[in-house]
Amino acid sequence: MRRLLILLTAIGITLFGCSQVQKTQIVSTSSTLHNYDSEMITEALKNHTDFPKLTINETSITEEVQHGENTIKVTYSWETEINSDGSTVTIDKEKEDNEVWTEASSADYFITLTKESETDKGNVMSYWKYQYFPQTNEIQLVESEDYD
Repeated sequence: MRRLLILLTAIGITLFGCSQVQKTQIVSTSSTLHNYDSEMITEALKNHTDFPKLTINETSITEEVQHGENTIKVTYSWETEINSDGSTVTIDKEKEDNEVWTEASSADYFITLTKESETDKGNVMSYWKYQYFPQTNEIQLVESEDYD
């Protein structure tokens, strides 16, 4: 009886170990997220016609702007933020082995436009933070401070 128990335990451990090896062999991971910077800049600038045309290669532009009798130095800039919401698991039912893919495809995308003016009374900064929705190519204002 004792030999039978030891034999069954050994078989169980072996089978459990084999099943774990197969599971790790069929799981593939991709942690890349799509970079929507160009799309976000285009959509955000539609709401700010006073901004110069910022591009993916220019994170800031400084201009001199005439304000009454004074000339003010104004810096326009942008930055993006991606917050991953975690992994999405997909089973490929088309393949014989039902391959499982874990993909970090769910994320929140944000772009912040900043306008900083150097005045004789000090620097004044305004910003507008938008959330970008890649499925619809739309943005929504989530936070702002406008001192213009």
